[in-house]
Amino acid sequence: MSEWLRESCNFFKDFGGVIATIITSTVAAWISIRLGRNQAAIAQSQADIAGDKLKFDLFEMLYGINSSVKELIECATGSNPDAPIDTSRVRNLCVKLDESRFVFDAGVIAFINDVCAAAEAYYNLRSERLRIPMTLRM
Repeated sequence: MSEWLRESCNFFKDFGGVIATIITSTVAAWISIRLGRNQAAIAQSQADIAGDKLKFDLFEMLYGINSSVKELIECATGSNPDAPIDTSRVRNLCVKLDESRFVFDAGVIAFINDVCAAAEAYYNLRSERLRIPMTLRM
């Protein structure tokens, strides 16, 4: 037994540094792989969150443009014909609708332009009507 112990001690004395280095590098590699996988999972999660935020921002923009079209139609059709025209509100709505060219296809943009043109024609006719004296209006 003492001979075996002596040979074991000599073996570990000769190769102990190499064995310790191999064990240490193996543990370090395992830890690096685990951390790398965790970081990859975190990066994927952040990419998913960024994609969802992009979809939400796009939805907000589309909904805002849709609301502006609806508001312009309501503003033109639901207002009192004798009331003064709120030109700043109409201008703000038309500017908002001009942003539609960045997110919609040509068919939707054509529809929005038709709504803006119809509203503009309505407001031009209304302006002409307001210039007519009250006694001549029907």
